[in-house]
Order: sequence, then structure tokens, then C-alpha cells
Amino acid sequence: MSKKTLLAMLIKCGEGECGDTVVKKPNAAIPHSFINIIHNLQVSANITLEDAVKQVRNNLVPVDYTPYPFKKDTEKYFLDMLRSLVATCIYRDKIKLEGTKAGPPHLDPLLDPLLDLSEYKINSK
Repeated sequence: MSKKTLLAMLIKCGEGECGDTVVKKPNAAIPHSFINIIHNLQVSANITLEDAVKQVRNNLVPVDYTPYPFKKDTEKYFLDMLRSLVATCIYRDKIKLEGTKAGPPHLDPLLDPLLDLSEYKINSK
């Protein structure tokens, strides 16, 4: 997606009659909270759009981690940050819609509450 398209999905243009956030190119996968945070950081904290997007993007990863770069040993560009933010929102929305019965393979299936183990016999000691 182009920078113009990505920004049209993330920059707040106003509010609807019900108080919901309005953008030029709505995408149901992008939470209104992200759009509002970016807007509020620019208005209230008086920071640039690039810094606001970077801060929101950095909040998507666990504490003490940094987002993995698309290109090693290359400075991160604003377009890369926009793509990463929108892609993360779309991916999370897809997972939420599809649901999942199995967790990641590294989890212990006996401790994973998402797995249905009713069809298996479990020996208790």
C-alpha cells in the first residue's frame, strides 16, 4: 500500500454523529483507539506524526523489546513503520475473527486453556 493510502487509514478527519472516529479510508481492522492515540499525541503532546506512529508501533511489542526491522542494517523509514502498524492490526483482526483452537506449538498442551482435551485420556498421578 502507498503512504497516502496508509495515512488515509490512520489520520483522524473528524468525528461522526455518534462520536466515532472518522478517517478518509476506513479499515475495520484498525482500532479507533490507535487512530485516537495518534491524533491525541499530535495535538496534546505536540509531537510529529512520525513520532506518534513510532510510539504506537512500539507499544504493540512486549516491554523491553523493539519491533523487528524489515531490512537489517537499514534505517527504518516512516513508510515501513506505517506498513508494520497497519499489517499488525490486520493480522490481529484476522486471528480474532477466525479464532483458534490450538496455541503455538511451544506451549504445553496440558496447560493451554484453548485446547479441548476432552477426547483424550490423561493419566493423573
